[in-house]
Amino acid sequence: MRIEELSARTSKDDGTYSGIEETLLYRGGFLRGSSSGCIYTTTGTMLIENIREVMSVALEANGAKRISVPGCFGIKGMRESMTEYLNSDVRSYRDLPSGIFSFSDVLFGHRATDSLWSSPSYPVMSFAFAGASKGAVESAIDEFLKSLGLKGMSHEGVIVHESESAAAELVCIKGPEPAKPYAGRSDKAELVETPDVRTIAALTEFFSCSGRDILKTVLLTYGDCHAAVVIPGDNEVDIEKVSSYLDITDSSLKQMSEADIRRLTLADVGFSGPVGLKDIKVLVHHGVVSGKGYIAGANRTGYHLSNVVPGRDFTGEQGDFARSGIYVKGHVIGRMRMLRESMRTPGEDGRPHYSPVQFGYLNLHRLLLTIASKFSDEKGVNLPDSLAPFEAAVIPSDARNEELVKKAIDLHDKLLGKGARVLLDLRNQRMGSKLFDCDLMSIRHRVIAGDRLEAGFFEYKARSGEITPVNFDELVEILSV
Repeated sequence: MRIEELSARTSKDDGTYSGIEETLLYRGGFLRGSSSGCIYTTTGTMLIENIREVMSVALEANGAKRISVPGCFGIKGMRESMTEYLNSDVRSYRDLPSGIFSFSDVLFGHRATDSLWSSPSYPVMSFAFAGASKGAVESAIDEFLKSLGLKGMSHEGVIVHESESAAAELVCIKGPEPAKPYAGRSDKAELVETPDVRTIAALTEFFSCSGRDILKTVLLTYGDCHAAVVIPGDNEVDIEKVSSYLDITDSSLKQMSEADIRRLTLADVGFSGPVGLKDIKVLVHHGVVSGKGYIAGANRTGYHLSNVVPGRDFTGEQGDFARSGIYVKGHVIGRMRMLRESMRTPGEDGRPHYSPVQFGYLNLHRLLLTIASKFSDEKGVNLPDSLAPFEAAVIPSDARNEELVKKAIDLHDKLLGKGARVLLDLRNQRMGSKLFDCDLMSIRHRVIAGDRLEAGFFEYKARSGEITPVNFDELVEILSV
């Protein structure tokens, strides 16, 4: 390909992007800013396609089949579409294990920003496996990340790029162990009058107990849906964990307003509890001890309940929802988890066969930024040859010399014939400017067709600046490493 055929150009750092990773890609001509977020250039599109190819190879090697899901709203919409397809594709236990994956644009409802870390939509690679072990799927994703040179990113279902940037957030990479059930017996729940006792601190003083003996019920809302998160009183709710569990990725999960709390619980703020809640999804942190008697709001102003027993007096979906565990500062690149609903298919003996279903996704915007952060130096982005749009650039030492131009074109065509991804630069510019563009565009191998060497030899200039005379066969060997 000739450089003039690219809809891409390198740029100076003009402040278009505030983030280091976006600036690296912007300077290398991989993307341009726009009022709606960003636009990938020709080379940016080629880079994304190379990443998709590596992903496809890794998943297909593990038996997954590629499908195409039209753009969905949010990860929840993508999960529902893919699991519905997988259910229709698997007819019996003989079809298991089975997996599918798709590359799609997913809308999230963000307003446009100058950062790809937060964008109105993301290109996403999502996948779903039925009947495969959790370890097998996680190993496949880990192997894919390792093939990109991204090691140590996967932690208990969350894939995170650790970063100290201002846009980074605290991400839990290892949650606490679930609490063991209480072995004793608890008395029947009793209503206790608690006038003006609304806070955990006031409850611990009133009942002469500790915070871990109290159930804190935090009411959250997202769109037209509501959730009650039940955690021990000495904990705080982790909104990011709850959002992840509910497949909400657009920061729309918020604490419920006082008016909505009164409408749904029929009580003032400070008296909410999990017993008797209706039309609200109840999420119970796995640090809440099943069988133990707790103090909880009675959903009646001025009253609480004592001896409230999880599993007896209320139920809910179990998960890790509290701010506890091991955290790092960074960006969530993707997630994978076993779904609560199993797949039902006819079994060998005619009885229903239930198989676990695992779903996950990778955000390609964020993955690309992670790669730019991982593979860069003082000159710009320095991608591995497997990802870079071009492995080599062929440049005549003098673009005004027809013989040297012909020599460069001939070399370019021969390298293309060997399967190399080669860029031909015939621009009438200074050699230093062209080599500087190669640095920014992550073209590691530069071959200069000049007249100072004997016939059949070229100047090979590495990114480090070292110049070596090579013949065609030696050049092909360099590019094939």
